Amino acid sequence: MVGKDIIMMSLEELRRVRVIKQAIDKVITQRKAAEVAEVSER
Repeated sequence: MVGKDIIMMSLEELRRVRVIKQAIDKVITQRKAAEVAEVSER
């Protein structure tokens, strides 16, 4: 597979990526994303 990279992530990291994408796409608020990801809103 030329030109393809594999990125290894834990299930927790995958969950955070999905939540961040939802916040970027304005599906959920930044505040809700921070709450779900268990990080600060900043």
